[in-house]
Amino acid sequence: MATAYVTLGPVETRDVFNGKSARSETITTSGTAASGALIAAVGDIAQVFCVTAVYARSGSPATGATSVFCPGGVPTFIRMTSGDVVSLIDA
Repeated sequence: MATAYVTLGPVETRDVFNGKSARSETITTSGTAASGALIAAVGDIAQVFCVTAVYARSGSPATGATSVFCPGGVPTFIRMTSGDVVSLIDA
């Protein structure tokens, strides 16, 4: 179990969030999928950061087979679909 930090928002240039409309939350990860509360807007991406490795997905519950692998200690970006939330599970 770990705490993952998720930031959602539109990107102005590569890996640079728009500081006016970006927002962040923490999600406690475990062996079962956990979803955040922040809802993605059109054009949003999510940056996922966790000390330990996790899998991340937009919308549906995250699984090892259907999600993006986010290595521990490395910020990882995923494309979001408008109206979806981030789902995470321990790797």
